[in-house]
Amino acid sequence: MLDKLQEYFETPIEIVFSKKRKTISIQVKPDSIRVLSTYWISKNSVREFILKNENWIRKKLADQKLRVKPVTNLVNNEKLTLCGKNYTLKVNSEPIKEPEIRSEAIIISNNFKTRKAFGSIESQILKLLKDFSFRILQKKTFEFSQIMNVRYNSVKIKNYKSRWGSCSSKGDISFNWKIIFAPENIIEYLVVHELSHLIHFNHSKLFWNKVKEFQYNYKENRKWLKENGYKLDL
Repeated sequence: MLDKLQEYFETPIEIVFSKKRKTISIQVKPDSIRVLSTYWISKNSVREFILKNENWIRKKLADQKLRVKPVTNLVNNEKLTLCGKNYTLKVNSEPIKEPEIRSEAIIISNNFKTRKAFGSIESQILKLLKDFSFRILQKKTFEFSQIMNVRYNSVKIKNYKSRWGSCSSKGDISFNWKIIFAPENIIEYLVVHELSHLIHFNHSKLFWNKVKEFQYNYKENRKWLKENGYKLDL
């Protein structure tokens, strides 16, 4: 089946069958077309579904090619936006006690002694940003859990490649630390989204209604994240 489908698309196609799924969905990335299908449907039906959505797939592939991830130069006075606020990167030549984010500055050092103690410039920045992200997400998760009257077990940050958050049945919530590069309202949407899974462990209409209770414009925020998520990176 794949051989015949590849005649239509130059981009590699991957089809994943799952007994847990009830529907078919297509994920389009710059280097792959991933089809997630219910286990109980025939391969021919999957093929027809893909071909039926050929124009949509081609449009998504074209859009992906136009997406160019911005490059951040980790040099002195470079600007970084965290949680909607601008910070200036300060790269010292002298040793410092430790890298830190203070006021509106991200303070690191390229001095040998500092690099020996805390790693390269990139390592220093990543550690600061991940710690900063964790503090913000932990704080907002606690605040919104009080507003929504839900209980969670833990908050963690992870380096997800293709998702922004997850919530386990035990109440363990994980966030992609890079969400810290998004505006504050987008971060809060993500927090509300994951906390809502503590009430509805799915993406049903009831789930989205719960999200809407605390994020009346969640559709706009969700759309923004889908369209701009690729930019949230160093």
